[in-house]
Order: sequence, then C-alpha cells, then structure tokens
Amino acid sequence: MANSRFKVGDVIVDKLTGKIGLLLERYDVFDDYPTPEDPDLENMGPIWAWEIMWSGSKATTTKISRYGAYTELGLTSLIRDEQFELIKKISE
Repeated sequence: MANSRFKVGDVIVDKLTGKIGLLLERYDVFDDYPTPEDPDLENMGPIWAWEIMWSGSKATTTKISRYGAYTELGLTSLIRDEQFELIKKISE
C-alpha cells in the first residue's frame, strides 16, 4: 500500500457547509474488479479513496447518507483549493 498524507482518524471540515468528516478507511476503488486483459490497464495502479463519516449541524440525520467517499486526489484538490480544511489526528 502506497503512503498517504491522510490517516485514519484525520478530520476534514467542509468550509462551505460546515460539515465535519472523519476519515474511516482507505481503499483501492478497483480492488475487487477483475483484472482486464489489456496490459496497459493491468499496470494502471490503484486509485485510492477514503470512506468518510460526516457530522455537524448540516449533516443529514440518516445513517446511510452520513457516509461518503472521496478519492485521495479529490481530497487533496479540495484542501489545496481551500474548500476543505484538514485537521490531522494527534499521534498516540
């Protein structure tokens, strides 16, 4: 598994909505898909994403819709563009 700037327990804040997200799990989006026979696609590599649980005053109240996923590239872009704020988990 490649290194990531994100860790389980990190928090992200959506500056527009005020929702707060807790990073729960990192996974490869295509991990369970069959390997294609095209050699170029076999070497594509993983696409990492994070399962996030959202809370806060504007988060929805149903359990199902409180969970969502973002790719690492998407999270990095939103943080760089200052739409999300990253709060790192305090190391134990």
